[in-house]
Amino acid sequence: MLEVGISALQASAGAMLCLAIVLILTGKLIWHKQLHDVRKDCDKRVEQAEREAIRWRSAYEYSEEARRIDARHAEHLLDLGYASNRIISALPIAPKESPDAPASAVEG
Repeated sequence: MLEVGISALQASAGAMLCLAIVLILTGKLIWHKQLHDVRKDCDKRVEQAEREAIRWRSAYEYSEEARRIDARHAEHLLDLGYASNRIISALPIAPKESPDAPASAVEG
């Protein structure tokens, strides 16, 4: 073995320290409190997203119910329009008045 002046134990301790420093600087190794804060923030965002999804779902359901009611009303109005059109079409057509005709001829 080559003797450099440091033992294998010291070299491995130094390597571990360098590795820990590199991991900390690159963001791969973080403190437990920081990890806990990140998880708590993530959980809060998930809860907020779930509440927002529930709110959007209820708005969608309310909108769809309103659309169904609107469609039923439109269908009802169309049926009334068709019935009114049939009634008006069934009425007899009044004779046209001539501008020369006396008023008693139109009334009588």
